[in-house]
Parts: sequence; C-alpha cells; structure tokens
Amino acid sequence: MLKRLETFTKAAAIAAKDLLNAHEIENFATGELDELEKPSTGDVAVVDQLLGPMGGAIDNAMKGLQSFLKDKKKITAKSLKATQTFHNRNIVTRSGHLKESEARNETIKNSCAEIQKAVKKAGKDSIPPDVAKRLAEIIAKAKANEKALKGHQKSFAKYEKAVNKDLAKV
Repeated sequence: MLKRLETFTKAAAIAAKDLLNAHEIENFATGELDELEKPSTGDVAVVDQLLGPMGGAIDNAMKGLQSFLKDKKKITAKSLKATQTFHNRNIVTRSGHLKESEARNETIKNSCAEIQKAVKKAGKDSIPPDVAKRLAEIIAKAKANEKALKGHQKSFAKYEKAVNKDLAKV
C-alpha cells in the first residue's frame, strides 16, 4: 500500500505541472520500473518467487491429503493430529502467499497505469523505446500473473474445501 501511495504521489506531482517534459517523464518511468524490477525485493521478483512453486505445492498437498484419507485403517489419532496440523498451517501459508501475490500484482498494474497516464499526457515520444519496451513487458507479465493467480485460487479453494470437510470428517 505504501508503494502505491508513493507512486500515486509521484504521478500526481508530475501531473500537477502543466508543462510536462520528456526528461521528467523518462525519470519517473525509469524510477518506477526500477523499483518494480529490483532483483529480490521488487514486486515483479516477489510475485515470481511466490507464484513459481505455488501450483505444484498445492497439488502435492492435495495428493498427500487424498492418499492419507484413502487408507482409513492406518489412520491413528497421532497421525490424524499431525496431518491436520500440517494442512491447517499449509492453508494459512498458501492463503497468505495468494493474498500477497494479488496485492503486489495490483501494485505492478497501478504503477504501470500511472506511467502510461504520464506518457499519454506528455506524448508517445516522451520515453525512449527501451523504457517503453520494459513497460510493455511488465504489463504483459502482470496479465500473465493475474491469469496464473486465478488458476491457483481455484486449486487452492478445492484444497481448502478438502481439508475443512474431508479431513474434518475423519
């Protein structure tokens, strides 16, 4: 939220000036893109880190839960408690990852929208082609992230339901 506020503040300061020049727009766009693309702490990198293994982790947890539930004769009170603890913690963790990914992806989209507004106001030639290319790549990545997030949310909802209903029945 703080990053979004900073981005909007910078964009508002630039938009407040009636005379936008190409240098100001280029500096604003480059600064915002650099923030988004920081190697390990930038929003793009963090979303990649969170989304990368998420689908496989949710699928593996679901398979593990299903295999545990199949053999009801081998279920003991101790194994049941351990399994419930693991899956309840996993739900909290994965839910947090999904929410953080959504928030950071929204920040990426909002920052790019502010850059586009500034560029539109100043004219297409206000940023160099390499900066425009970076902007287009980040926008495309945000759209791909949004699509991946929807898929992960579907599989997470199935997993959460299985933990809360099927495991709770045992």
